[in-house]
Amino acid sequence: LNEFRFSKITRNDMYHVGELLALLNERYEISNPQLAEPHVLAALRDKANFKNFKAKPFSMAEFYNRTGHDLAEMLLQCSFRGTGCTARNFTVVSAKRARSAPAVCAG
Repeated sequence: LNEFRFSKITRNDMYHVGELLALLNERYEISNPQLAEPHVLAALRDKANFKNFKAKPFSMAEFYNRTGHDLAEMLLQCSFRGTGCTARNFTVVSAKRARSAPAVCAG
């Protein structure tokens, strides 16, 4: 799950990939609720409340782009060959995984 920002996961995401992320079991119930901190469990319960829920189409590529970590938010300091750089100096290596793919400095 660390590959994704939990705060960006929606109820529709949970419905489609909750089991894949090991957050839900095959019955769409929260897996191992006793392991979650109270505030996380509350958010999980809200996102896993499928009563009167109608699933919408799901795109894994859109999910990765929306929920993946943003390099600009994580990069604290960068230098390449003695010159400062920013997140804008990096490009995605794999178009399939968009934001979640490793970034390479374009120096």
